[in-house]
Amino acid sequence: MADAIGQPVDAVVYANLFAWDYNKGSFIHRPKHEREVLIDLSLTLLAVQIKHFQPDVIIFAGGLIEKTDPLIKRLFRTHFEPHKTIQPLVKRTFWEFESAGIRCFRIAHPRAQNNDHPKYQKALLERLRALSTK
Repeated sequence: MADAIGQPVDAVVYANLFAWDYNKGSFIHRPKHEREVLIDLSLTLLAVQIKHFQPDVIIFAGGLIEKTDPLIKRLFRTHFEPHKTIQPLVKRTFWEFESAGIRCFRIAHPRAQNNDHPKYQKALLERLRALSTK
């Protein structure tokens, strides 16, 4: 990613939205009360990392977008400020928004190569290049 946008390698920090796995897999199928505790802890931990690193840009890249978008909104609403959409949301494909002075993007996982995903992956790199020259 850093090479693709002309930045030094240490300019990119990687973190997971969920800081847990359960029995070598996802906790997502655990009972609701357990899931909620882990989601709250994960969002709090991610908020701490964001506050520590103070990124200019955050890229949320993952699967099950219809399940993660509400969590991303909850992260910013709870720990920062409500988000403001910059580019119109392309359902299950691409979303550009801003919160707390941070430009954010949500895109499908890089392994997703069906439909329009490659087109939006390219568009993301172009947007990042443009932002890194400002």
